[in-house]
Amino acid sequence: MRATTAARILAFASFSYDPVCGSLLLRDLNPECAPGGNFNLNPWQLQLPTGPPNNPTQIPPSQLVGCDGYTDSHFFTDAQGDGSMVMQAPGSNSGCTKFVESAHCRTEFTEITGDWDPFASVNRMMVQMKAIRGSNICVGQLFQAGGAPNKPLAEIYYYSDGTFHVGNPQTPPGGNQVLQTLQGVNVPHNQIFKMELRYEEGVASISINDGGFIKLNKKFDPPRAFFKTGNYNQADDDASVHVYSLDVQHEA
Repeated sequence: MRATTAARILAFASFSYDPVCGSLLLRDLNPECAPGGNFNLNPWQLQLPTGPPNNPTQIPPSQLVGCDGYTDSHFFTDAQGDGSMVMQAPGSNSGCTKFVESAHCRTEFTEITGDWDPFASVNRMMVQMKAIRGSNICVGQLFQAGGAPNKPLAEIYYYSDGTFHVGNPQTPPGGNQVLQTLQGVNVPHNQIFKMELRYEEGVASISINDGGFIKLNKKFDPPRAFFKTGNYNQADDDASVHVYSLDVQHEA
């Protein structure tokens, strides 16, 4: 059995959900630090919409960590506001740099500390964020690994009308997603929400604002998997996401 591992990625901010007000309660982040000073970004690699054709810039954890860590025009701290981590991505027709397999621009984290067993007891990602701009943003992914096709198992889309939808491919090579709408879930733009994505003991599920878990309509299980999150812009308009906390947990 794989040794038990735990990776917790926590910002200096912490939140709780107020079921009466229907909002997340925010504590301060440090607006004077780069994102790596407010978040432990050691387990993440940042993918950006810049670089040579078909080869987006990728920033390793060693360059992200610390108060003086990496920033650029797409990835920075909201120094004039609440100190959140800002992730901006231009529209698909902007001429940004994209991966060969993708038609869209991204400023997105990919889990780099090692893929994991989807049948393990605990595989969880918790993110608190809000969208400022963007009509269709992929805010989270379950991605195939372990020799499977370089394709997602599930993509979480957040629309500007406040609704959430999951793209579930029908086969590992992808290209045949069926959308699953998260019924009864709506979060207006510019409002912080908590998203928890799980894939454990072969079951993939999602919860928004602690409202109960909804099972994803996945059609297959890859041998291994990893998480992605941030701003994977699916539309032609620019998109901006502010992140307030990020937490992953893995146990065998």
